[in-house]
Amino acid sequence: MLNNSKHVDILDTTLRDGSYTIGYQFTTNETALIAKGLELSGVNYIEVGHGLGLGADRAGKGSQAVSDLVYMRACANSLDKSKFGFFFIPGIGDLVDLNLLANEGGKFVRIGVGLESADKAFLFIEAAKKLDLEVWVNIMKTYAYPAKECKEWALRFVQAGADGVYIVDSAGGMLPTEVVQYTSELKDAFNKAAGNARVGFHGHDNLSLSTACSLAAIQAGCDIVDGSLLGIGRSIGNAATEVLAMVLARAGYETGVNPWHAADLAENTIRPFLEQRWRHSILDQALGYAQIHSGFLPVLEKVSEKKKVGIRDIVLALGDSARQNITEEDATVAADYVIENTSQNRQASNIDRECSRNHTDFLEFSNTQLANLVEYVTEIRSQSLRMARPSAIVVTGPWREDMHNEIKLQQVRLLANAVVGAIEVSNTADLEHVVSDIDGTVDILFLDKTPRSPQWDETINKMESREWQSMIMPYADEIAGLIGACHVVAIESNKRGSVGVSIIGNDSRAQMMRHLLPYWGLNNFDHKHASILVLVGKFNNFEQLFNPNLSLIYDLMSGSINAKIAQDLIAKGVEVIRLDGRAALIGEVSGLLDAQKLADKVVGRTVMSGLSVVAGGVWGNPGDIVVNSIKEPTQVIGIADGNGGIKYNLDNKDITALELMRSYFREVLLNRIKR
Repeated sequence: MLNNSKHVDILDTTLRDGSYTIGYQFTTNETALIAKGLELSGVNYIEVGHGLGLGADRAGKGSQAVSDLVYMRACANSLDKSKFGFFFIPGIGDLVDLNLLANEGGKFVRIGVGLESADKAFLFIEAAKKLDLEVWVNIMKTYAYPAKECKEWALRFVQAGADGVYIVDSAGGMLPTEVVQYTSELKDAFNKAAGNARVGFHGHDNLSLSTACSLAAIQAGCDIVDGSLLGIGRSIGNAATEVLAMVLARAGYETGVNPWHAADLAENTIRPFLEQRWRHSILDQALGYAQIHSGFLPVLEKVSEKKKVGIRDIVLALGDSARQNITEEDATVAADYVIENTSQNRQASNIDRECSRNHTDFLEFSNTQLANLVEYVTEIRSQSLRMARPSAIVVTGPWREDMHNEIKLQQVRLLANAVVGAIEVSNTADLEHVVSDIDGTVDILFLDKTPRSPQWDETINKMESREWQSMIMPYADEIAGLIGACHVVAIESNKRGSVGVSIIGNDSRAQMMRHLLPYWGLNNFDHKHASILVLVGKFNNFEQLFNPNLSLIYDLMSGSINAKIAQDLIAKGVEVIRLDGRAALIGEVSGLLDAQKLADKVVGRTVMSGLSVVAGGVWGNPGDIVVNSIKEPTQVIGIADGNGGIKYNLDNKDITALELMRSYFREVLLNRIKR
């Protein structure tokens, strides 16, 4: 660590700049919790409210979750020492807003102006000072003006009563050398004026330089810099508060902010908002802070699992020699130190849980069938590692026994929760061969349990009793295909403005389709009147099926349609669609993975803070509290009515229980930060 006696403030703007990312929708409870967590982390300046500042909702700049007044009171009621304040843009906010802020306990305001309209700031600087608010002027888009011009205006702002002036890299494109130039100009001017005015820097991370620019600004004389938890903010975001605290500590500056407390707060409150644009990892930050190479992670993971101590805690407890090498003995000594000196250890699963980088749609990787099984599995594993998702393969039988007699490798797809391939086999010998070859090469194997033949069913049953290296999950290809067919038929029916469908066939699939279609608002018609026919079983006389209303035939792998029949139907204006299992496979696999997550992490019954708690659909006794997860609870849903539902008419006892549980969740998080 460098030795530097200078104190630097970090202003956290999670609850203001971060609101851009979530459509200005921070709730009252989130605001109170995050503000308190920031205070416990040592942050003295906390900026709150709409991204565009006071009065922005009223001015039609985007509706926020609650009013400015509610945000103010949430902070005032939760903070003991830290200051909270708001942003203010002349023309959006007005004097009434400044009065409200001062009356509700706000301690500072930052007035944002461009230099082309900088004269608008003076009225509000004077008014805010009369209200005893600490006043900063943010020169928005500072880079758009010459440093000399910024200096001249900054002096005028200070002479008018401003306590400080901010350099603002609104577009996130400034280089550290440019930030140094602007900071030096302002700092020199303020020093020569013999005043106490301070210089601040607000950076965005578009070029990943917000932290470097903040450090450069401080080295050039800046007194306060901005951050937000995980960097949440407009555009790509800001410098991350927790990272700023780490970097400034490494550089020897005193901030008063505990970076690991701030990081814990960020993990538990902000991370869910950023799953689609995740950039940071606490563990990687700890490795960088301690200058520990990631190549030592296998040793650290082994000791972490053995000692039930978080990897990050072990990293932070290692000595300087760990920068060069770490033995298992070194890691064990560090883990024992953590156990001895920490009253409440983090579990590895809480610190190192995998970040799911979800996509709302799937991507397709392989556009052509690969030459062999080895190449196919290799691609799935490669994409799994590349996309940070589990690897999975679905092994199914053919839709019909006479369809083919070879192994078919289907397209590899990226789902929100896995990289998935599908292999279709034609017989039990191939089934056993394929499963034996791929077991252990992917994370999850989905085995098709659709009843087929006695031999197939017996083979599947024997397989399930063996010792597996991959995780095994059941898969029902026929059910998935039939439901997928219902989806397509329902959508096509809606497009055609018709609800009349006729199912052709008499086997179990046909009967199931007849039972399923009404759930999509479709009626089973006689084929002489239906506009849509679904071919499930074998049929040869298409002339008999044709009627003037017919517009679509959906072929559910019936084996009835050949090229000539299809051409004849198309010539008559009838669209022919065959079963495409992509949507069905995706839906079934995603549903199974979600169900597994539900069963593993959500479903259950327990006692928390002396109160009976249920989650995940578990039938609650009257008065039980229903939460969103047993293993990782973060939200109170309601009170069980004893009939499998939630009570809507709550008595005082229910309301008290809900408040106690919410307070318990809040205290659990804040206690993690306090330790």
